[in-house]
Amino acid sequence: MVTENNPNVQPRPGLGELVPVHARDVWPNEARDFTPWLAENQKQLSAVLGIEIELDGTEHPVGQFFLDIIGRDLTNDCPLIIENQLEATDHSHLGQLITYAAGTDAKTVIWIATEFREPHRQAIDFLNDIAGENARFFGVEIRAVKIGDSSPAPLFQFAAKPNNWHAIVAGGAREAMSPSGTQLLYRDFWQQFLDTLHARHPGWTNARSPLTQNWLTLQYHAGSKINFLAAFGRGELVRFEVYIDTGDAERNLEIFKGLMSDRENIESELGSPLTWEELPESRACRIFASTAGQITDVTRYNDFIEYFISMYGLFRESITRRINTLSAQ
Repeated sequence: MVTENNPNVQPRPGLGELVPVHARDVWPNEARDFTPWLAENQKQLSAVLGIEIELDGTEHPVGQFFLDIIGRDLTNDCPLIIENQLEATDHSHLGQLITYAAGTDAKTVIWIATEFREPHRQAIDFLNDIAGENARFFGVEIRAVKIGDSSPAPLFQFAAKPNNWHAIVAGGAREAMSPSGTQLLYRDFWQQFLDTLHARHPGWTNARSPLTQNWLTLQYHAGSKINFLAAFGRGELVRFEVYIDTGDAERNLEIFKGLMSDRENIESELGSPLTWEELPESRACRIFASTAGQITDVTRYNDFIEYFISMYGLFRESITRRINTLSAQ
C-alpha cells in the first residue's frame, strides 16, 4: 500500500480549476478591444479553423456599413470576412454577415460570438448546405478562462462549420503530405521565391507557406481593393497580375477603364506591354504582365523569381498609386 509518508512517492502537482471570465471583462469594447486583438492574434483562430488566414483590415466599408475584419483565406486562396459579436447572436448580425459576404465576394465567412442561439446555428448550417463547395461558413464561440490568479486566456470553439469539415481538413493535410510531381515543383518554387522576397523586401507580403498550386497571392489591400498575384498561366506563360475587385462590378469597371485611359504611361513605366482583361463574365477585372516559361523549367527558376520580384515592385509603384487615386474619386 502506498502511504503519504512513503519517501519514494513524489507529491502530485496541484491542479487548478478552470474559471470562466466574462468576455467583456477581457475586451470591454468590441470595436476598440476585441477586433484589434483578434487582428493581432489571428494565428489562434487559424489553428482552430484548420486553415491559414491573413487578416488585412478592420472596419472595412461595405456600402453604408462597416465590416469588422477583411482578409484572405490563404489555404483556399479567396476573400475572407469576420463579423464579431461580444454577446449572444441575433438576427441583425446574421443579416449583416450575409450582406458583407455578398459585398466582398467572400468565400470564407466567419461569425464570432460569445453564444450561438440555436436558430442562428441552424442558419449557418443551412448556408453551408446551399453553398456546397463554393463557400464555407463558420460559427465560432469565443470565451475567456483562467486558472487561479492567471491571466485570462481565449478559448475558441466551433458552434457551426461546413459539413464534414474535419474530414476536409484532414484530407487537405493528407494531400499536402502526398503531393503529385507537379505540385511538388510548385511548392519548391514558391518556397524559393518567398525566401528570396522576404530577404530582400521584408513587409512586401505576409505569405509564408508555399502552396502546391500554380498561383500565389502576395498581398491584398483591403482599402484599395488590390490583389497581387504571381502565377504560372496557360500557354506556358509566367504571369504577374493585379486583380481588381471592390465588390461592385460597375466600380471595378470604372477603375479598370481609368487605368486603361493611362495605358501608354503605365506600360512605359513597367517597361512591358500588359494584357488588359475586362472579364465581362466576372465581377472583377484583371491586368497582367507575362513572359514565356513553365514550372517544369527548373533551370530557369532564378529567372522566374527575378521576374516576379521586379514586376511586383513596378506594379506596387505604378498601379497601386493610380488605383488609390481612382478609388478615392
